[in-house]
Amino acid sequence: MAAQAYQAGDYPTAIIHFRNTIKFDAHNEMAWLFLGQSQGKSGDVMGARISFAKLLSMSISTQVAERAREQLAKLPEPDLFAMQLDSGITLGDWMKLANKRIAEGKRDAVAGEIEPYLTQFGPVPQLLALREKLQKQMQAEQEQRLKSAIAALKVTDAESAKTALPQIRQLKSQMPGNLALLKLEGRACHLMQDFACAEAAYAAWLKVAPGNETKRGEMVELLMQAKQHETLPPAKPIEMVAIPGKHYELGKYEVTKAEWQSVMDNNPSHFTSCGDSCPVEQVSWDDIQAFLQKLNAETGRQYRLPTEAEWEYACYGGSKTEYCGSDSIDSVAWYGNNGQAGGNSSQATHPTGQKQANGFGLYDMSGNVWQWMENKYDNEHDSRALRGGSWYDGPQCVRAAFRNNFEPAFRSYGSGFCVARTLP
Repeated sequence: MAAQAYQAGDYPTAIIHFRNTIKFDAHNEMAWLFLGQSQGKSGDVMGARISFAKLLSMSISTQVAERAREQLAKLPEPDLFAMQLDSGITLGDWMKLANKRIAEGKRDAVAGEIEPYLTQFGPVPQLLALREKLQKQMQAEQEQRLKSAIAALKVTDAESAKTALPQIRQLKSQMPGNLALLKLEGRACHLMQDFACAEAAYAAWLKVAPGNETKRGEMVELLMQAKQHETLPPAKPIEMVAIPGKHYELGKYEVTKAEWQSVMDNNPSHFTSCGDSCPVEQVSWDDIQAFLQKLNAETGRQYRLPTEAEWEYACYGGSKTEYCGSDSIDSVAWYGNNGQAGGNSSQATHPTGQKQANGFGLYDMSGNVWQWMENKYDNEHDSRALRGGSWYDGPQCVRAAFRNNFEPAFRSYGSGFCVARTLP
């Protein structure tokens, strides 16, 4: 009778019969499917959505599931202003208020109200979309908090490793299989000369990491060292140059891809053909802050970005020249006019230290990649200053006095950095 009513277009009668069928057989997938279709054809959009959602929550055949999803996709979005809440306002009113409250930072409160409304009204697509949006935002923030917690861990010697190990394991419970945490756990155990613990952590890293992971060779070597009870050497510091007459030092070279990879376990650089000694690029000012935090934790030093004043003084190298260390741009810089085939520095970055050093022994202060500065460009904007020019710039941008700026989240294949450190 239900099928006959449906075929005759008598959808209200069909709904009654399909509901009666479901009362006796709650897992009758065809009854749920035709109930949803009958409700949709009779204008009961939310009823149809609830029936299709119930059907899809059951263990059903692929064919029926595909048909249910197809029918669900054809349904119009329900009118939120026709759905009355207990407070007297409609769901449409609530959605407008919800977006305003989210902007005011009251996201958790809004998220807590969605589930009761889904229970009351069924799978309203606008509510489901809002829930998914909030879940993604909260997940991203959670991941960022965990990344910051990882970056803050200091594992430089046996004492700091002993302190950090409980924190590492607590974070592992929230992020099982995280490669950075497994590496840190292995390093901490290794520094404490708990070789069995180190071996287990390195082995776990190798089991989780994909076959093309660039750090596999290093981790295999560490595993062998732990197996043979070899102690772990301290982290290698970045080569620095003390600036004469000042209380700070600057990196002798721009930070390389190899140095970035050793700290961050990734290589963001655009230029894959340029080797490990090429400067890292495609890093934002924000990315660099995370790198410095981890680098300082591993080495026990306090590296930072230079200020513009520090950079400019070091750039001239004790003599007032147009470029960093010379009036001849080709002698000190890779820039837009001196590459192979006569243009754009071979269309890529170059290994650090190939050009002439300036008077203080610093390389690539002009050209190769722009260098991010610690300070803002001015007091009116949040953008950060960059100096030095890059491999693709003309002579004007590579001049020692030229200034540039971008927002802290900006990334480019022409932007890298060098590090500074205040001397005791």
